[in-house]
Amino acid sequence: MDPIWQCCERVKENNRLKLKCS
Repeated sequence: MDPIWQCCERVKENNRLKLKCS
């Protein structure tokens, strides 16, 4: 359960995570 801001940072590496961040 990473913070949304941390997830958004990972989006840079994995665009798929963007869906999780949204």
